[in-house]
Amino acid sequence: KKLEGYEPKDAEKHLLKNLYIAQMLDKLKKELSGGEFSPSAVEKAVRKALEEMGIIEKDVFQSIRVAITGGTASPGIYETLYLYGREELLKRIAFAACFILSNKTE
Repeated sequence: KKLEGYEPKDAEKHLLKNLYIAQMLDKLKKELSGGEFSPSAVEKAVRKALEEMGIIEKDVFQSIRVAITGGTASPGIYETLYLYGREELLKRIAFAACFILSNKTE
């Protein structure tokens, strides 16, 4: 499997295990695409996307972290997302969603 940019074990466990992660990332991308871009706005966008999908934050924070940073270690999730900047963040979310769909194991 091509695991470009991701720690292999982290990608297997947190990205490729559940196909809904790609759907969640797509929803997150839409929420982050417009409006204010600040740490609090990022937090609101993440919470809104997860709530609309009925996903509990703690169940996907590592998946979001791996999608954006490539691994499971980073500072707080909202601050990390914000520090990448909107353009780079949206690119990484799109890449991760495509990666998941092209490497799905089902």
